[in-house]
Amino acid sequence: MLEEYRRFAMEGWAQGMRYAMQTPRGSRIGVAGGLLGKAAGSSIEFMDYREYQPGDDLRTIDWSAFGRTDKLMVRMYRQEVCPHLDLVIDCSASMALESTDKARATMALAGMLASGALNAGYTCSLHRLAETLSPAVGGGGSPLQWDGLDLDYAGDSGESFMRMAASFRPRGMRILISDLLWWTSPSSVLGRLAHQSSAAVVVTVQAREDIDGPEDGEWQLADSETGEIQLMVVDSASRVAYRQAAAAHRQGWHDCCRANGAVMVEFEAEAFCRDWNARPLLETEVLRFC
Repeated sequence: MLEEYRRFAMEGWAQGMRYAMQTPRGSRIGVAGGLLGKAAGSSIEFMDYREYQPGDDLRTIDWSAFGRTDKLMVRMYRQEVCPHLDLVIDCSASMALESTDKARATMALAGMLASGALNAGYTCSLHRLAETLSPAVGGGGSPLQWDGLDLDYAGDSGESFMRMAASFRPRGMRILISDLLWWTSPSSVLGRLAHQSSAAVVVTVQAREDIDGPEDGEWQLADSETGEIQLMVVDSASRVAYRQAAAAHRQGWHDCCRANGAVMVEFEAEAFCRDWNARPLLETEVLRFC
């Protein structure tokens, strides 16, 4: 992992010390664990109830609770009650777009979210999304312990997510940090991200250049991931078409997040790095002030 990236992550970690993570407003997937289980004596000790969800072990249903409430309730144990964050970082090369603040914003947001999780008593696992989805080193601690998070994968991270090898903690919170510049359908990715989670959040990081496209003129455009070169003439009409397509792509992800009970927040890299304003995360209640 580049020391520059570690420094960026530590910037976000320091900013995140004033925040604590919580279940985001708008998430309707499940119920996140609280701190109730922190003092439990063993992982098999009963701690709480929650409503039955398809796929739950039928042996955990409490039939006496069903008789009292007319609702199917399952017994929760310490592992389900203690909150956990699975933080996924898109490590494709487009996340480090040259002459932009995307790499800095990406790593700083990862540090901020990990710091907020620690402040709220969450355990945390860090995942690298590159040729596949795999655990990264040191996710349980500060960015000084992180490794394997270089933003250099030359491929479609969306397809890689569908080949995921990492296992997420059941009933945990999942957060994906990405620019979402994929061909893979949002519904496929979100279905996996949200499955058996307490909450799923998509944090988009895009540079101003991603949002607006190039200015008018003749350009030699290089794909940041494949290296493919294309010559292109950009005029006002093509620039408008690009912006409309980019906005439609983001809106498609927003719509799919809502349909899957997930939450999506957007950050412009340059604006975030100017003042570390976490408003989108605060407004959706992913974070709160300590």
